[in-house]
Amino acid sequence: MRDRHRMAALIGVSVPTLDRMVSAAEIPSLTIGNRRLFDADAVIEALTRRASE
Repeated sequence: MRDRHRMAALIGVSVPTLDRMVSAAEIPSLTIGNRRLFDADAVIEALTRRASE
């Protein structure tokens, strides 16, 4: 699981862009308490599916 900053760096976007992608339900995330976490494999799969549409 990665936090917002690490996930944004991994996929090459800014943190605000990552937040917009989450709000638009373009990528999956998990909220635990006040932290939003990401499964890198699930995010990359979602982006790959989106790119092939």
